[in-house]
Amino acid sequence: MMLSNGSSLILYGQSKDITLRRAYDLAIDYLVVGSDMQREEVEKHVYAGTYQNFMRLKKAEDKNEIAVDDSRSIIEFLSLKKCLPGNRVVIIESAEDMSRNAANSILKTLEEPPEDASLILTTSRFFSILPTIRSRCFKLTVKSEQQSIFNFQDPIDYVKATFPDVDQKLIERTVLLLQSGGKSLIEFSKQYADSMTQILDIMISYFYVVCLKTGSAVIADVLLNLCEFANLSSYTYPDKQSVIISAFEFLNKNDLCFQK
Repeated sequence: MMLSNGSSLILYGQSKDITLRRAYDLAIDYLVVGSDMQREEVEKHVYAGTYQNFMRLKKAEDKNEIAVDDSRSIIEFLSLKKCLPGNRVVIIESAEDMSRNAANSILKTLEEPPEDASLILTTSRFFSILPTIRSRCFKLTVKSEQQSIFNFQDPIDYVKATFPDVDQKLIERTVLLLQSGGKSLIEFSKQYADSMTQILDIMISYFYVVCLKTGSAVIADVLLNLCEFANLSSYTYPDKQSVIISAFEFLNKNDLCFQK
């Protein structure tokens, strides 16, 4: 795939590193067009952060989200006169980290980027990105052979491979709770309230595998609703313990607990 002028793209992949590398490959291919540099030279400057037609935005280490002032820097960058010939690219790393205000501030830019520019959003949590953002972008899934669902006999093994940075005990406890019908749910929700977002991701990933392996239309429909619930919860941040309890109650109501 080659980026086109005035386009916005969401790259979705379970591996953040692989997805980001793919984003850089696409960005460099696009930046070379019209440039007076060879690809190797462009690539060197891009990875060093010294290529003036390239911008990378991500959450600061000491922040919980990408704030609106951060996202507005994209608009400023694209409004300035180019210092180099050729195209421009903005990469927004882990776009699910954007606050609602930050995401809303770039809607028009995503819908109508400058003719010589493209924006690439990367994410490992596609459904945590606002629908208004998703609807304005092309989508491309980045997969690795090692993470193919059909390489895993047990859904929990796929979930662990999908989220290698998540506490493996948390994954095991979440799946065990799903398979037990929510036994000890109150104690679990108290203990892991601060891991609400990760728990929702684990649940979605788990039932995604179950859905594909069973081909169940019922599970597919509930999964979509669970994804939307997770999307809303990740932005509104009500009581986290209540969110976990509500998610399990929703699955129980639809007879999805005990699914293996």
